[in-house]
Amino acid sequence: MRKRVGKVGRTTLILFCGLSIISLILENRTKRRVFSAFYEEKVKAVELAKTAFSLVREERLRLGMGIDSINDPYLTGLIGSPTSPITSGRISLDEVLLTTGPNFAGILVSLLKREGIKSGETVLVFVDGSFPGLYLSFLAAFKVLSLNPFIIGSLTSNSWGANHPALTYLDMERVVRSAGLFPFVTSFVSLGGEDDYGLGLSPFAREMLYLTGERNGVRFCDPKMKSSLAPKGARFFINIGNSPAANFFLSEAKRRRMKVFDFSRSKVRRFLEEEGIGEKDLFAPIGKGKIFEEERYSVGWTIFFIAVLLFALYFIIRYDIEFYLLSKKERERILEEEAI
Repeated sequence: MRKRVGKVGRTTLILFCGLSIISLILENRTKRRVFSAFYEEKVKAVELAKTAFSLVREERLRLGMGIDSINDPYLTGLIGSPTSPITSGRISLDEVLLTTGPNFAGILVSLLKREGIKSGETVLVFVDGSFPGLYLSFLAAFKVLSLNPFIIGSLTSNSWGANHPALTYLDMERVVRSAGLFPFVTSFVSLGGEDDYGLGLSPFAREMLYLTGERNGVRFCDPKMKSSLAPKGARFFINIGNSPAANFFLSEAKRRRMKVFDFSRSKVRRFLEEEGIGEKDLFAPIGKGKIFEEERYSVGWTIFFIAVLLFALYFIIRYDIEFYLLSKKERERILEEEAI
């Protein structure tokens, strides 16, 4: 074949561009949906979380508390009141609603697995009642991954969370444990409030919280001693909620150079945005949607199309393809001129 002389012509470049576009279109058609990483663990965790939510919902109805279908459109029973005697702060209802999606448990499995957590590992957890759905989802992830959480809690809640004195996060934990769903139990609690000693709460509210600890068999501890209660050797610290007491653990976790997962005010939504997860994904059928599936291109076809383009590029650079697009008379004329 005739070797290239001079620059690549416009016609050849247009043909190569067309070939590239066709290859891209064909490659896009090879996309297929496949199960994402940790699919089985995600499904198990979500099934456990969904069962836990149902148990809490049944307990709420048993206590005669009812469910607010306006503020709790998914009828989870995990949405509390805008205010109550044990409410310690304000938080957006929309953000609390996001944590009631059972598929959140699948996201947490993926998060912990990506961070290299190992079966049997101890995890330090601090929780208050602000995001009860998120707490139950974490318990589901802990069970599926065979983790050993060391849990310390604060009994107050922000608005819309577990802020009913008869159904605090600690009561929800007891309900699911009594049903045999999770073996986990909070080791110590404090009152909560603005200073974790009950500041801002009425005497009646503080008394109700003391009774909460007693009926659930959990000991109270001095908030100033909380950081010293953290188990040695733990690599991960998880904060679930908006209690000021979490600051004790956050500073201790940083001092120990622990990996911190902070699910406090506004950070829940930010986390979901970073993961590319929307509200519909959190309530999608189990095993379906972005949390459980991902689109992948065919590796084999990708290699084939790249090989075709490289092969075409080689011929474009080495041989004068435009010469063969000319008429026979034109080719003969060019050859005669070159011979002269």
